[in-house]
Amino acid sequence: MKEQYRVQQVLADRGYTVLNTSGKDNNADVILAKEIDGKLTVCGVAEIKSRKTAGDKPLTVEYLKQNGGYLITAEKLKYGAQMSIILRAPFFVIVSLMEEGKILIWKITDDKGEYLEKIEVKQTKTQKTANGGVAYRNNAFLPIETPNLTIINERDIN
Repeated sequence: MKEQYRVQQVLADRGYTVLNTSGKDNNADVILAKEIDGKLTVCGVAEIKSRKTAGDKPLTVEYLKQNGGYLITAEKLKYGAQMSIILRAPFFVIVSLMEEGKILIWKITDDKGEYLEKIEVKQTKTQKTANGGVAYRNNAFLPIETPNLTIINERDIN
C-alpha cells in the first residue's frame, strides 16, 4: 500500500485529485479528478499495481516486451470498463515498476467505456494470492508497444 500511495502522490503532483475507493478488495483503486472550469471533475478511474518482480525476475519494461505484456486479470479490466461507463471517464491501469523507477500508465477505455484496442485474454496458471497457492484465471496482457501507454521515468524527474 505504501507504494500505491507514493504513486498517487506522483499523480497529485501532476495536478490530479486522487480519491481512494472504499474497502480492501476493489477492482479499481482510485478515481482521478481535476479542476476544470472551476469545478472538480472526474476525469478517470484507475487500478494501481506495484511490482518488483515477476516470479524470480525483476519486472522491467524489457521483461514485459519479451513476455507478451503486463498480466492483469480480465475481470479487473471488465470492472474498470463498467466504472468508465458509469463515471463517463476513461479507465487506466497504472503499474509502478519499482526496481526500474518507472510508472506505466495504460489508457484502457475512452470516456464511454469503449476499449481503445483489442487486448489478448487467455486462461493462465498464476499464483493465487501474495502468500502463494495456484489459480487458473482469465488474464489479459496489456501490450508494451501501443500508443495507449505512457511511461513516466521517475529518475528523469526527481
